[in-house]
Formats: sequence, C-alpha cells, structure tokens
Amino acid sequence: MVRIIYLITIISFLFCSCKEKGCTDPESLNYDNTAEEDDGSCMYCNVDIDTTGEISQLIIENSPQSLHFNDTVMVFKLKQVKKTYNFITCGETNCSVLIYINNQTLDSITMTYGIIVDGEVHLSKSATVVLPPAQVSLVDSFVDLPSANICGRLTNSTLTVFPGGVYYH
Repeated sequence: MVRIIYLITIISFLFCSCKEKGCTDPESLNYDNTAEEDDGSCMYCNVDIDTTGEISQLIIENSPQSLHFNDTVMVFKLKQVKKTYNFITCGETNCSVLIYINNQTLDSITMTYGIIVDGEVHLSKSATVVLPPAQVSLVDSFVDLPSANICGRLTNSTLTVFPGGVYYH
C-alpha cells in the first residue's frame, strides 16, 4: 500500500512539473507560444542613441528696415546622432543628421532657407518653415543609410545657411 502511494506521488509530481519553459511574452523577440512557464529568457529590442557631432551657424538680421537689425535672430544647428540596436532583427546601426532652428526673437518667423554642409560630409536641403517665438524647433532631417556611414564626421564639415524671405509676425 505504501508503495502504491509512493508510486502515485512520483507519477503526479512528474506530470505536474513538466511544464514547457520558455519566453511567454508575445511582445518579445523570442516569444514561444508553446511555453507555459516563463524562464526569464525573453529578449527585447533596445536602441542606444549617441550624439556624434554638432555644427551650428548664427543668423544675424542684416536688413536696416527690420526691428531686429543687427540682432541674432536664429541659430541653425545640425546634430548628428548614431542609433545602435542590440539585435540585428531590431534594425541596423545608422546615422542621421537632425536640423534644428532656434528662434531667438519673441516673434513668430516664416522663412525659406537653404543649407549646405561641406567637408567630410556633403548635404544640402531647402525648405520653408514657420517658427514659434523663442523656441527650438526640429524642422527636418537627413536619414543616413548604413552603407553610406557618416557617423562622427559632421564636426569636420562646415555649415552654410542661406536664409531668404524672412517674415516676422
């Protein structure tokens, strides 16, 4: 009788402890839909974003008719960022250049601009933007492909800004 109880206990222990282990989080990279018990092996995408360079140029109002004559009215800043992913399935390492304009006035500004970056990095762009008063605005970006790696080389380049049609309101 004791043997039967012992045998039943061992068999029930084996059946109860045979849960399939694995990652049970469907949001993870290695989700296992057959897993019944999470074993802590879930993997998730993470990205590290590092600034690898910055260049800027002050824009001074040179129109004698403007209320802002001889004032620094804007600062153009290009910021280079490098994104590095922890797993290749999350994305490839790449660099982007973000274009910020800091409106230094208490007026809204509507303007057209052209920029050229020359040196170790070559970029050009033009656009029309509306800038809120006394704020920094992200206005555009260049997204770099991994094969054309420019990471870390922006600071060895020069920025030239061509503001045109600047209207204060």
